[in-house]
Amino acid sequence: MKTLQRLLTLVALSFVLTVVLLNTALVSRLFSMSSTDYLGTDMDAAGDKEAAYYLIREGQAVSDPYRIDYSNTRAGANRAHLHLLRKNLNKSNASSGGGGGGGGGGGVGIGGGGGHNAAVGGGGGGGGVGGGGGADSGVGAAGNGGKAVAADAIAAAGGGGGGGGGGGGGGGGAADEDDNNENNNNNNNNISLEREKAAHDQNDTPEQDDDIPLRHELEGGGNNPRRMDKSLRWRNSKRTSLLNADILQKCVNSSLNAVYIKELHRIMEKYFGDKIDVVPAQRRNVRMPSLKSIFRSYDQMSKLTSWEAIFYNIKQDALYDSRDPAVKAVLKDLLEQPIEEVEMKSGGTQLKLIFTFENEGRALFKPMRFPRDKETLPNHFYFVDFERHNAEIAAFHLDRILNFNRVPPNSGRLINMTRDIRRLSDKKLAKTFFISPAKNVCFHGSCSYYCDTSHAICGNPDMLEGSFALLLPPDKVAPRKIWRSPWRRSYSKHRKALWEIYDDYCDQVRTKPPFDKGRRLLDMTDMAVFDFLTGNMDRHHYDTFREFGNDTFPLHLDNGRGFGRSNYDELTILAPVFQCCLIRYSTIMKLFRFHRGPVPLSQMMQQSLASDSLFPILTKAHLNALDRRVAIILRTVYECVIRGNAVADVIVDDGF
Repeated sequence: MKTLQRLLTLVALSFVLTVVLLNTALVSRLFSMSSTDYLGTDMDAAGDKEAAYYLIREGQAVSDPYRIDYSNTRAGANRAHLHLLRKNLNKSNASSGGGGGGGGGGGVGIGGGGGHNAAVGGGGGGGGVGGGGGADSGVGAAGNGGKAVAADAIAAAGGGGGGGGGGGGGGGGAADEDDNNENNNNNNNNISLEREKAAHDQNDTPEQDDDIPLRHELEGGGNNPRRMDKSLRWRNSKRTSLLNADILQKCVNSSLNAVYIKELHRIMEKYFGDKIDVVPAQRRNVRMPSLKSIFRSYDQMSKLTSWEAIFYNIKQDALYDSRDPAVKAVLKDLLEQPIEEVEMKSGGTQLKLIFTFENEGRALFKPMRFPRDKETLPNHFYFVDFERHNAEIAAFHLDRILNFNRVPPNSGRLINMTRDIRRLSDKKLAKTFFISPAKNVCFHGSCSYYCDTSHAICGNPDMLEGSFALLLPPDKVAPRKIWRSPWRRSYSKHRKALWEIYDDYCDQVRTKPPFDKGRRLLDMTDMAVFDFLTGNMDRHHYDTFREFGNDTFPLHLDNGRGFGRSNYDELTILAPVFQCCLIRYSTIMKLFRFHRGPVPLSQMMQQSLASDSLFPILTKAHLNALDRRVAIILRTVYECVIRGNAVADVIVDDGF
């Protein structure tokens, strides 16, 4: 009898040891596999359902665009996959069903990792083994005839004995559903919270410390406002084929771009018919109520100042009307009005000054740091690049040519540093002035990062170029809401943003307010087109006027990091266009007119910039880059159309 008891004890211990070894091997396998292996099962399953989609371009087969490029995963760039993997392994109190078919369920539970219990279903005799601590999660193990599962949320897995098929469906399944519902509700609230916590400074964002925010993101759980919906997966996209920057790069490098763009125009002619030559220009004549009441008394006066006229005419759909004579008048004042006061603008990584003029108008001054032909170094990150005064000037003229009218009026001006800055500055700014070894007047002011002797701003010898942008009405008069851009970059040397990893990112954005209705998502594509033409990668936030609600235009502020590289086109700036496969009808019609002529965009820009006192503003290389980028945008829209998306879904006429 004792021999039998010892034998049964030995068998039980052997079974427990086997299950523990199985669990250890499984966890080690999950942590060692790449993201491609991690999603491999799902990819294969999706591949069985979706026919392989190949594009033949000039005799070369392009890999399936439905898949994401994970080539950088092993180098650590794709850290979001490790994020999802750890969440799956750290869920506590997950349930698991035991074996089915030829074997009974249930089994042995062993505590682990600080008392948290994750369930692993075993084949045949089945069993649960405690896993590592953390957030609630479970890992499914294959049994005899069963199948391993690594799901988005809680994987409740059971082994199948004999005939296979099994388990984990009961308690585990119910827990999964409740957890998903709870986290979906949290995520809807977190999107708004995320926007409300956006930094107020619209002008600069320095590089962020990667370690602490990332660690909080990995361990923070469902209440982290930076966390997106955990159902985010390439395979959940409703689109049959997705574009990413790598696929687009192969397309736009084709020598047949002109042919494809011509074909796109033919498709539009067929679909839109007689509308093809009509650019809609809907403008609701709704002025800001607070500004109307403030300036009502001025209507009785003989004349408004130029900046008062601009503010009075701010409407729901545009900052100004390009035909308004007040625009020309305010540009003249920015150039000629005597400067009465100067102060440093608070916040930001680089020095900016606020000038107050004799007529009480105010302007934001960005100084010249280097010549126009000096381009951004290829090894520099976008968040450490210096701002260019000529980029601010050129951005205003481009915005006006596109008829967006979302960039405040901006003019170049040559000032005397001694008379216009030092004479009027306070002690804090005045003490930063010095004479350089080259006998030039220099100063550096005070700011977060680049305000020291090694980053000084110098005149020639005391004359300095700069851009003067009209300051918007103060928040007390015209309050603005600051929104975090969904396509904001990570501002890290090591980590990518979610939209850079998931090609179906736009499917998540479409479901979140204010992008789920109205004009906002189309405004994001307009902003992407504008930033791509200028080469600006630094669009982290945008502003709207609160009085107009969500159905209004976004302001295109802070364009100083544009026009940095004339020979390079950053396709990821177009992510809202090629991920959503969406563009406004009026915008694409303007691009067609620039592309087909008779006057290309480069020539229109040169003619417009000729009116600025600091002309020439852009080099010939940057002007040529504008024409090249127009063609790239049109080719991007063509790729969206030929991939099975309805023309009406890609090119949307909303009347603006």
